[in-house]
Formats: sequence, C-alpha cells, structure tokens
Amino acid sequence: MVSVMKTGKILTVKNPVIDSDFPDPDIIRVGNTYYMASTTMHFMPGCVILRSYDLVKWEILSHAYKRLDNTPRYYMEGNQNIYGQGMWAPTFRYHKGKYYIVFTSNDTHKSHLLTSSDPNGPWNHQTIEGWYHDSGLFFDDDDRVYIVHGQKTLYLTQLKADLSGPEENGLNRIVAQDKENADLGYEGSHMYKKDGNYYIFTCHMEKGKKKKIAENAEIQLTKREGCDIINKPSRDEPPKAKKAGTKKSSKKKKKVLDKIGEV
Repeated sequence: MVSVMKTGKILTVKNPVIDSDFPDPDIIRVGNTYYMASTTMHFMPGCVILRSYDLVKWEILSHAYKRLDNTPRYYMEGNQNIYGQGMWAPTFRYHKGKYYIVFTSNDTHKSHLLTSSDPNGPWNHQTIEGWYHDSGLFFDDDDRVYIVHGQKTLYLTQLKADLSGPEENGLNRIVAQDKENADLGYEGSHMYKKDGNYYIFTCHMEKGKKKKIAENAEIQLTKREGCDIINKPSRDEPPKAKKAGTKKSSKKKKKVLDKIGEV
C-alpha cells in the first residue's frame, strides 16, 4: 500500500500504481503536474514520457525521439541488432523553463541530450562529449551543471553551461566506491540539494542479496498464481490443476494460505 496527498487529503492506493514495464523511471514535478521518463532500450520511438496529476493515474504523453542512431545495427543489417541495448536509464530535469533528458546508449557508448520547452515535444537531440553511464543531471543554485555517473565507481563531473561536454578545469572526482564483490554496484544515481546539503540516491545490492530477492520474488509469484508454496512447481513444470476439495480439505487449504500470508 502507498499513500499520497491529494487536495489536502491522504489517498491510499495499492502498488504497483502502473502494472506494466516502465524501468529506470525518473520523475519531476512542474507546477501541479508530474512527468516521468523511462527506459525503452531498442524500441522506437524511444524514451517514453508519462504524465500524472496525482502520482496514481498515469498516461503516456509522448516519446522524446523517433530514432536514436543510424548505425547498421539499428537497421538490422547483416543479422545485426540492438536488442536489449540502445537507450537506458534517463535522467529527467526541469530548469528555468526548459526540460532536459540525458541518457546513454549502451551499444554506441554515446551520451544523449534532449531538450524542449514542452514535454510533449518537439525535442532537440544532441550528444554530450564523454560517456556518463546511468547518469543523474544536476543544476546547482548558481546555475553550474553537474552530472553524477558510473557503475560501482561513482563520478561527479562538471559540465559546460551548454551541456556539450565537461567543463575545462571543472570538478571531476570520485564521490563513492562500492565493493568489488557487490551483487549490484552503485548505479542509476540521481543528485539533489536540500537545505544546503547535497544528496546522491543510487542503486546497490550487497553480496548474497540478489539470490535472496530472487527467491522472495519466486515466493510472491507463487502466491499470486495461487499455487501451494510448500509444493510449488519447478521452473520447468506447469502448475498442476487443483481438484475440487471437501469442506475438510478447504479448511486445510485456508491454514496453508494463512501461513503463506505470514511469509
């Protein structure tokens, strides 16, 4: 369950609020409207933008680009493709009347910048000099622009005012270093400032956590499918059809379900 404020009242809704595939979301609020950008990888048009007025009901507003690049892989020439690659992990920002989206393309190792005065487009498309994996764009109070980026090793780099590349003699340093044996090293970072303090939010998974989460996800999936968690089917076997039971077996089933609910 999740609670959000709506016209001064608390609105309680169930997660997921969007029961669909919108990975790596980044959300901004402009006035009373929320906008979300999400990963679209190899799909064209790409970089889907959603809109909401209450963080609960979302609608697809637009896509930030129609085509990403023109390499042979994008045209599937010679049995090539960009399946699972392309556009990943956008950072979405609004600064002084302009919308900014930055992301990298894993197949070409380009850093893309899209700007517009309207989230519905049209969007201007250019590239940024350098490779900024899973980046987070940040505008400081003095209008200096920074980008936090990297995987396991997080860097903070100052960009030129026009975001065309790194600022000459500007800040460029390591701000965090994850352990080498982490199941998921620091990535997907975003930077914010509040009350004079700077904060970086990032993804992280300690060694051994990935297996536990995968096991828990399998349990949750089993519960949603209504299968018996004690005798859950293997990955290769479909769940067996359940026979109609007596009142006595129904009581036993209820006890099993109660136990599942306690997991």
